[in-house]
Amino acid sequence: MNDTRFHRSYTSTRPSSSSILVRVGERSWHTSQSASETVAEDQPPRVLTIEKSSTAPITLRVMRERIANAQREQQARERSKHWRWLLEVCKDMLFPAGEKRLWSGLRGGLSIGMALGCIVMILFHQVPLLAAGQAGDAEFSVPPTPAVVKAQSTSPQTRVAMELPGLQFVLVEGNGAKQTGSEKPVSINGKQVYALALTKTGAHSFIRSAGLGSSHVQVQDVQLPAKMVPVLGTVDKPTLNRTEQWLSASGSALRSLTAWLSDGGREADAAMALHTALALYPGDSRLAKMGVEPQLHALYKALVAANGAFVHRDRAAAMDDAIQGFDDFMSFGGLNM
Repeated sequence: MNDTRFHRSYTSTRPSSSSILVRVGERSWHTSQSASETVAEDQPPRVLTIEKSSTAPITLRVMRERIANAQREQQARERSKHWRWLLEVCKDMLFPAGEKRLWSGLRGGLSIGMALGCIVMILFHQVPLLAAGQAGDAEFSVPPTPAVVKAQSTSPQTRVAMELPGLQFVLVEGNGAKQTGSEKPVSINGKQVYALALTKTGAHSFIRSAGLGSSHVQVQDVQLPAKMVPVLGTVDKPTLNRTEQWLSASGSALRSLTAWLSDGGREADAAMALHTALALYPGDSRLAKMGVEPQLHALYKALVAANGAFVHRDRAAAMDDAIQGFDDFMSFGGLNM
């Protein structure tokens, strides 16, 4: 029998160039049947991943809190160190290391007992003193008297301050009882005043024009600073403001009139200043509320007279009225008079 019929030819279906895939963990590579062939390794693709941080960012506030906590811990450690040092000192004093335990314990106990005994004695002696003091207070105590509250006075004598403007003049004053020339002086507080001026040049010019002897007169600078004078506190604010405005205008009127009389000042300025002062006069009814009506009304009368003399060009009468107005300013003292 021919055995060839039972012979089957076998042909390999795998190509000679096939390779074997080898994987170990995440790594893999291909290897061929021949050991001399090069192994090609497959590298896994690299993936960039961004993960969210689980820790919070450090801010300035957090940093300050950490610093504060660290400082508190440091201070606590320092205090604890001081207390430990104090205990160690006390322990060394009461229980020295070189001595026997029995003797050191006895001495430490005696020291602590003596300290406690002193404290108890001090407190014991204080108790009778406190008791005696309380008893004395109870024996000699005075019943409380009801408090008397005095009501504040609401009488019209309550005062407020009013501003009086300042003035500055030069006086031509008589130096003796004998009069010279045709000018007649005005008697002011026992002094004989011939004229007013704003400057010494104007005063000497008046002396020459009036024919006054230099040996019988003297030139004196007088300055009245601004001041506050008391008036009744019941006056209303508008009346007080209007009176202060009128006093300021009156002082300007006297200066302008004096400049026209003695210093060659402008006539128009004197006329305008006198007109303004008279127009601002508050009135007798308002001045009565201030409690100083006679003093203020005297100044108003001097201004009215000076304005009349100025209108009629009577220089001598205008000078006398200006001197009188100046004296009213000097003598004004408010409610103190």
